[in-house]
Amino acid sequence: MANVLVLQAIQGIDNINKCRYAILKYLEVYNLNPPPDIAIFLYTDQPAYFESFIPFFSLFGIKEVSMAQRKEWAGEQGNSERVSMKILAEVATHFHGNILSLQNNCYLTMPVEAIFSELEAGNYCMLSCLGQFANNKSIPAQKLKKLLSDNNFQSNGSSLEVIDLKLFNPSVIGINSSSKEVIEDIIELSDLLYKQHPHPIIESFAYSYCLQANKEQIKNSDDRVVYFKDEKALLRLLRSFFNKNAEESVPNLVKALNKLDIEAIWKKKEQFDSLPFYKKWINTFAGKGWNIKSYEKKI
Repeated sequence: MANVLVLQAIQGIDNINKCRYAILKYLEVYNLNPPPDIAIFLYTDQPAYFESFIPFFSLFGIKEVSMAQRKEWAGEQGNSERVSMKILAEVATHFHGNILSLQNNCYLTMPVEAIFSELEAGNYCMLSCLGQFANNKSIPAQKLKKLLSDNNFQSNGSSLEVIDLKLFNPSVIGINSSSKEVIEDIIELSDLLYKQHPHPIIESFAYSYCLQANKEQIKNSDDRVVYFKDEKALLRLLRSFFNKNAEESVPNLVKALNKLDIEAIWKKKEQFDSLPFYKKWINTFAGKGWNIKSYEKKI
């Protein structure tokens, strides 16, 4: 069955850079020889940034997304997460096979065939399990629980049952196009809840609920996909990388990735931040503290 990797780079240079980095990491995984039976579908408002990648893929499709289209997909509530849902729905309508959608903050670190095999077997895929919804103590989750308890919301004609619901990170979505009706259920539930609780947790809830309601297994992909937050330091580092290497070829950019391992860089920062205050102070005083400038000098 056909396989497609769906990417998006919409609204701003930082999103473009994150997507370019993800494509370079994908090429790095396959040593510049990606599998010919996996297509790339890219949705972007700046296609010129990605045209240099086309020769390295058997099928690299780019769809230019206008501002009007983005606003339409965001819906009446201006829900930015809804744009990704509509992109997924469009791909599932026109493409027949296994679909793996990665948001900008994700990139592959290992071959992707194992994920597509899970989709072929009828399973779904998301990034990682966030635990039981009922046990989630975060403020957004508590507000959502109250909203659900005070109202009789329904999905696909049935009242919501969340007792055993597990929440998953929706930054990765893997689904077969035969489940395109489920994607419409996700959009419908998201619209219903977002009107009264406009928070990113709605995206996670809608995907997690509708996929689990369909009785198929949701597989984690965090053994093959890295997720990173929109930290200013990382975005700054990506800007520096692409500015300094603006004239480099794609193969040279892939080689240069050994100086820009986002996962390793961020782990170093987390390790430094976890130190007691006095140790952080001593390390900083000795020039051994974590500083984004030290990485900028290397790229």
